[in-house]
Amino acid sequence: MRNRHVVCSGVLALLVPATSGLSCVVRDWSVCSPQDECQKGYTCTADWKCVRDIDGGTDGLVAVDSNSTVDAVAGKDALAGTDASLGPAIGRDASESDSVAVSVSHDAPVSTTPGLDGLELDQAPVFVPPDAPLDSRPDAPTDALPDAPADAAPDAPLAVVSDAPAANDPPDAPAPEVPPIGLTVDAAGTCSTDKDCSPQKPLCLANRCTKCSNDNDCTGRSDTPACAAASGLCVACTANRYCTGAASTCDTTTNQCVGCVKRSDCTGTCQACTDSVCTVVKSQDDTGFCAGTCDATGKCKAKKGQTCQSVAGGCVSGTSCSPDGVCCDKACAGSCEACDITTALGTCTTLGANVTPHTGHTACTGTGTCGGKCDGTSTACAYSTAACGTPSCTNGSYQAAGTCNAGVCKLPAAKSCQYDCASATGGCACPPGLTGPNCDLNRFAVLTPSTVTTDSYAFATNADGTVVTGSQAGAAFIWTLTTGSLPLVLSPSIASSVGNGINADGAVIVGQLVSSIEGLPQQAFRWTKATGMVPLASSGTAKESAQSVTADGSTIVGYTDRFASGSGPFRWTSATGMAPMAAATGATASEADHISRDGSTVIGFGTDSTDYVGIVWSGTAAGQVLSFPVGFLSTNLIAVTSDGSAIFGIFGAFAGPGTPFKWTQATGSVILSQSVLGVWGLADASSDGSVLLGEGDSIQGAFVWELPSGQPRLLSDILVAEGVDLNGLTLNPRAISDDGNVVVGSATLAATGTVAAHNVAFMARWR
Repeated sequence: MRNRHVVCSGVLALLVPATSGLSCVVRDWSVCSPQDECQKGYTCTADWKCVRDIDGGTDGLVAVDSNSTVDAVAGKDALAGTDASLGPAIGRDASESDSVAVSVSHDAPVSTTPGLDGLELDQAPVFVPPDAPLDSRPDAPTDALPDAPADAAPDAPLAVVSDAPAANDPPDAPAPEVPPIGLTVDAAGTCSTDKDCSPQKPLCLANRCTKCSNDNDCTGRSDTPACAAASGLCVACTANRYCTGAASTCDTTTNQCVGCVKRSDCTGTCQACTDSVCTVVKSQDDTGFCAGTCDATGKCKAKKGQTCQSVAGGCVSGTSCSPDGVCCDKACAGSCEACDITTALGTCTTLGANVTPHTGHTACTGTGTCGGKCDGTSTACAYSTAACGTPSCTNGSYQAAGTCNAGVCKLPAAKSCQYDCASATGGCACPPGLTGPNCDLNRFAVLTPSTVTTDSYAFATNADGTVVTGSQAGAAFIWTLTTGSLPLVLSPSIASSVGNGINADGAVIVGQLVSSIEGLPQQAFRWTKATGMVPLASSGTAKESAQSVTADGSTIVGYTDRFASGSGPFRWTSATGMAPMAAATGATASEADHISRDGSTVIGFGTDSTDYVGIVWSGTAAGQVLSFPVGFLSTNLIAVTSDGSAIFGIFGAFAGPGTPFKWTQATGSVILSQSVLGVWGLADASSDGSVLLGEGDSIQGAFVWELPSGQPRLLSDILVAEGVDLNGLTLNPRAISDDGNVVVGSATLAATGTVAAHNVAFMARWR
């Protein structure tokens, strides 16, 4: 019989079951490793052998000399060898059902011995080293077999016999030859290199195949420097200290160095462990590592709604650090907006009314009446512009109230009162007849010098009543607050003149001059301080006069008969000279009396077949007759507002006083309420139409009438109440200043001594 290797799960062994028909399974040479490499019911020992214990109902291992044979004993009661009986070695009756594992030498032959019932080699994991001697002790441990003698015959036959051999397993059938698996361990069981050892005991240490017990056993193995205690194998790592570079983490499952195993293996923020490699996390959170969020570049930034200092990198893109220290959806820099409102963190929100600006935002300045505050709608502080402070008098100095400005009460400069200080009445108290902030304005003044004993009249005043013109003793004059009444410069050939109109600042006066030569014409003129009195045309006929001028003094209107069409209105500019205005259909002998301060509208009058009619010229268009209601005989237009939007006049009746009206393009003619004064006639209106000037009928005298709700008041009553002594003068009004505060006209002075009664020009400041 040829030598054969009887193995169980790769371990050289002979399994002898204690039942009939026992057989032995022949396998390749190997040793067991994990327990599951042994046949069911067998155990891989610490010496890497598959065994069963045969003592007390369990299987065990029996060592056999290399030249021994195993024979079947009649009755299956024992096992016997050539040199020694196996019965004492086993120590039990072979008829029991348990099997017996017998370990034999490397080349031991197997023979058939009478008395064994078909003993066959099974797959039980029993290992016998090549040189191990047979151990005859009944309870010899399987992992402590003695070394085989050095002169053991490697080719000793081992036979298995049976008195009833199995039909399919002849007792003497030769076993197939199984070659060794790469092991070059010599007869003494020693090795020279790791290649001589099996994978289960891969290390050749001290010429013996073994496993590692510590890292020193793996010294010199650059790829596997660590000893894995559980398996006893040299591995790449057992802890992170064995790993360097990018692969700095030890995967203890595979004992391989990798970049990472879990997130915490990746240092820093905005990283992730992906396929054992630390990668950058972008545009998402890195919970537990980045206090905010990872931006598009993989940098850890504070989120919208977090404080700007939450993360060293500041706020994430798309947000700004607001003054209150929160990453906000916009800059949110206004005093009355904030980004740290609990219910809207990170969203710039306008604060509610009366809420104080949040910390970091510019505070509202000021206190009290002038103090700023949030109004609930604006992002900036809202500040009052109301009056502030209390007027006061101190040592003859008057301090007026102030005005709130950006949270501060701005007071005007205090002024020293020339006469008396009266805070209760609004400042310095002026002597009777004086008014104005410095008590330098007369409430009432006669403009004609006392040396002039003939009639004088005031016909027009400028925008604020500081310049007046008219006729004084037959000559045009100009009166100002600073110079008093002075006659205009007259040419020696001029017998008389009169000032009819004046521009807004008092620098231009227009009117009429009359030649001293009998039969020569009356001429329209324009006067300035620089040019003196200059006729508007070089020659004239019988009748001509300049009546009104625009605010800037550039356009003059009046009447003339120098044109072929006869007497009619004219318009003069320096560019066109004197030019006729288109006549109104249905009216003859018309003239222009007033022009609006902006030059857009001219009013005047003409005659029809029965009486006077009012005419309106708009721009350069022909004049339009202003119709009057049924029951009235005539229309007299006396004033136009500065922008031409409203016209005032009188409708004449058959008897009794006239009826005042106001006309606009939208409403037409609207009758104004009558009063107890009655209206004899209107004289003028302020530039905005808020104050009318006229003369009463039932009670003689000038009146002022504040529209729309006021009632006409006698000018004399107002002046007397302010301490003015009129000395019995009767006031006849002619014009009112653009601002409506100053009235000019003539007053009748009673005869005194040798001086006959006559009219004197006056100026009255009624408010």
